[in-house]
Amino acid sequence: MNNWKTIALLARRSLITLALSILCAFGIFFGTVFFKDRMAAQRLQAQQLESAQRASLEQKDIDLKNLQAETGRFSELRQQGLLGNPDRAAWVEQLLASYQALGLSMRDLAYTMHPPQALLVSGPDAAPAAPTDQGARTYDLDFTMTNTHEEDVLALLGHFRSHVKGLYRVQACLLSGPKETGLTARCTLRFFNMPESANKDAQPTPIAGA
Repeated sequence: MNNWKTIALLARRSLITLALSILCAFGIFFGTVFFKDRMAAQRLQAQQLESAQRASLEQKDIDLKNLQAETGRFSELRQQGLLGNPDRAAWVEQLLASYQALGLSMRDLAYTMHPPQALLVSGPDAAPAAPTDQGARTYDLDFTMTNTHEEDVLALLGHFRSHVKGLYRVQACLLSGPKETGLTARCTLRFFNMPESANKDAQPTPIAGA
């Protein structure tokens, strides 16, 4: 009997040791799985953060290129005279220079540079609005040519367009009173401008000449 008790006692100790070993093995296994999953989650989070930072960097690069493009467009519009303070005198001077370049008589030319009007989207019968501190404006340059011909008018408009610094359109051009010496042309050139500072261009007086 004593031998069986000894064997049972040794077996019990072995079983306990085995059970503890098994528990340790399970603990190590589950611990390894836990840390593996945790490391995988951290790696995935790091990859997502890297992807987000890469996407943010790419977007910033795109924004920078767009900003550079817009800056270039802004400079181009400034050079064209659409942005910035308008040089009304230069428009008139170029009209006179173009007229003289064609060899036409100055006594047959009269012109008026009108004060600015606010550029508003309104009906055709709406009265012109006075310019405000902000917003686009229009400037009408009227000129009258007497004792002239159609080809002279077209030549003047073409030369002026090639040399003037400003964005405009031919708003109207009426030919009337044909005579042996020629006819009368009354034209309006409408300039467009977005001033940087309205205070520098407040209440300009008309520029007229004959």
